[in-house]
Amino acid sequence: MATPVTPESLVASLHEHLSHHTTLLPRLHEQLGLPSSQLRLELEELQTTLKQVVDGQLDRRKKEVADWAVKCETAERECEDLRRALGGNNRASLVSADEVNHIQVLPQRHECLVLQRDKLHQVYQVKFDQLSTLINRVNQLTRTVGVDFFSPEALSTSPPSYDQIFDPSSSTMDVSESTKPPAYVDVSPERFHRVEKELAKGKAELGKRLVQLSQSLELIVWFYTELGMPLPTPDVTEGPMTGGYGGNDSATYFQILARFVARWEEAEAEGLEGDTIGVEGVDPTCGVMEWAESLQTELAEIKSHREAQIQGFYDQLEVLWKRLDVTDEEVDAFIDENRGSTEEVVAAYQAELDRMLALRKERMSTFIIGARKEIESLWDDLLFGEEERGEFMPYQDDEFSEELLARHEEEIARLKEERRIKAPILASINKYFDVRNDEKKLLESAQDQSRLTGRGPRDPGRLLREEKMRKRVAKEKPRLEKELLESIPSWEESRGRPFIVNGMRIMDILMESVEAQAEKDTRKKSSKTIPARATTPSNPPPPTAHHPPPASRKHAATPMQTQ
Repeated sequence: MATPVTPESLVASLHEHLSHHTTLLPRLHEQLGLPSSQLRLELEELQTTLKQVVDGQLDRRKKEVADWAVKCETAERECEDLRRALGGNNRASLVSADEVNHIQVLPQRHECLVLQRDKLHQVYQVKFDQLSTLINRVNQLTRTVGVDFFSPEALSTSPPSYDQIFDPSSSTMDVSESTKPPAYVDVSPERFHRVEKELAKGKAELGKRLVQLSQSLELIVWFYTELGMPLPTPDVTEGPMTGGYGGNDSATYFQILARFVARWEEAEAEGLEGDTIGVEGVDPTCGVMEWAESLQTELAEIKSHREAQIQGFYDQLEVLWKRLDVTDEEVDAFIDENRGSTEEVVAAYQAELDRMLALRKERMSTFIIGARKEIESLWDDLLFGEEERGEFMPYQDDEFSEELLARHEEEIARLKEERRIKAPILASINKYFDVRNDEKKLLESAQDQSRLTGRGPRDPGRLLREEKMRKRVAKEKPRLEKELLESIPSWEESRGRPFIVNGMRIMDILMESVEAQAEKDTRKKSSKTIPARATTPSNPPPPTAHHPPPASRKHAATPMQTQ
């Protein structure tokens, strides 16, 4: 049996072999008479040949090792990608990564990695099929709720694209085998949870839309009833909407409405209740929802337009009824008979307005006289003077006509607007005039000596009332004057005209009152600083409870007895 070759035995054998032949080779060259340079060349050739043979053998083995290392690395990367894709579902590992890395024999390591990869791939395939089924259910809902309703992740069974992993604008990316995007879809428990959550969201949206559609259709039916329009039947393909919204699907949509009406009537007859009665089996797509919303909006606009018409007629009729002395019972009866928003109600209000206008034309004088009474009331509210009242010349015109009535109605509208603008200040001015009237009464009462002497009718509470009135005047008059002196100038400046009350500028009245009060206060202060001269009054005032006679005076004037 041959002795196995080892590196040491090989080196020893080659050394012996080379020593013998390198000793023999020079003698052969001498026998042949070859030059020494030829020996040198052959020795160099022999050296080169031996090195090439050794290096070649070494390179072949290095290449084999590198090839096995690449196979192991590829298998290991596939295992890692599968583990990452499986996430928490990764329970198929035969051995750990550390144990695999401790296997030094590369073919054995590769075999172990391949076995592990195949096992992981089996688990991955099962999870991938389950995820695909789940995502297909989500995709089915997109036909109803739309693609944009779900996140892109919930609709895709493809692995992440290169742009999803890396930024294409980056100039420093190293695109090597180890940095390529994974070839496997994420089938981790977290991914399942997110997709299931999207599926639940889609189902909830489906139920929500069915409830919303049922409510919209119910409101549409109510609008049809309020507007006096016939409800659609299964053979109806169009509604009141202009332009035939819905295109080719319009007939389908109105059939849904017709089936809803029929089913709703059946449910009411059977006493059934529910949020989705009448829309069972309906796919609430975006088109259906938009159609229902648009139809509801248009019906609401029709109803609002008719109500605006009716309100406009009523506003005119209210004035006419009042001026034509139509009784409240007749008005209430007409309103009760014409409720709703149907075309018949609109026509009834139009006919009533035409009838009232004809009566107004017949009783023009009554209308104009009534308008003049209203104008007089507005003049009183605005505290107009004779000059301002005389500016409205049609008030004196005795030739009654539609044109004259129209001018009176325009003046009423203008005066009402004027009253609205002046209302806050007019309220303060009226209070101010009330206080001034109280002040005038106090002055007149002060000159009436009978209230102190007991002459005339007895009024025990008169002095107390006057005292309360005096306090009110002393408190309210300065406050109101200050308030009006602050607000009226800004009002006049903003409107470019004076604020006239009873033919006089209110600012002049206020300033006159303030100046008079200031002069009065000045006289009071002066009378207190100058000592009074001793005089003997010819007719001293009678004693009162507030002014008793001095104790040193023995005789006082005797009041006249009441006969």
